Amino acid sequence: MTVRCIFFSPCGSTRTAALTTAEVFSRTFETCDLTDASVSMPGIAPEDIVVIAAPVYAGRIPTPMAQRLRLLAGCGARAVTLVTYGNRAFDDALLELNDIAGNAGFQVTASAALVTEHVLVPAVASGRPNRDDLAQIQAFAQRALEKIEKGDATTPAVPGNRPYRDGLVVRATPTIDVKFCTKCGACVRDCPTAAIDPRDPSKVDVTRCINCMRCVKGCPQGKRDLPVPARQAVRERLSALIGVEKPNSFFL
Repeated sequence: MTVRCIFFSPCGSTRTAALTTAEVFSRTFETCDLTDASVSMPGIAPEDIVVIAAPVYAGRIPTPMAQRLRLLAGCGARAVTLVTYGNRAFDDALLELNDIAGNAGFQVTASAALVTEHVLVPAVASGRPNRDDLAQIQAFAQRALEKIEKGDATTPAVPGNRPYRDGLVVRATPTIDVKFCTKCGACVRDCPTAAIDPRDPSKVDVTRCINCMRCVKGCPQGKRDLPVPARQAVRERLSALIGVEKPNSFFL
């Protein structure tokens, strides 16, 4: 048996949740970071345990991750699915992830929706997952492992609707003032959708960008961000969530 950890994590929080879960199943496990579009898809054996983790964007899982997950063959392996969201709602994302995993041939054994710091407004759910969150994730993973060891193959019921809600529509993309850009290439290399022009990183293809904010977090100059009007609009829309401590949700 091999424990595998598959995730899409532009800013790191989803990766943290996924690894915290996988570590309960085994001290050694294999990782597959789908944030990298060039990564090779792993082969799955029926006896494997696979952690599959996705961030939530506008109530859905990111389209690039969904596309890459559909290339997997689950071969009947047990899957523990996670979605991470920035304190608003996870809407249809967990149901969508479980549907994709099930259609790929995985047996979904346990699922969770976990609160993490919002990538667009870091003041929302700031610092999460925190120590308490990580302890809850570990306890959930232990219960999932016990379920697997008992041979319980039931799939948990999770919230959500079919058809799923409309997906993300990007209207403004992160960019940088050319006078600050050194053309180091970090944003171009890091972008999971190849949305940034390598010749002029201030130019971003709005049809490819998913507002994951990976380029913002990774800019060595610290000058890349959404345009001010867009940034202010998002903050105003989410301001009511600042200081709110939403609970994590677990399904077994």
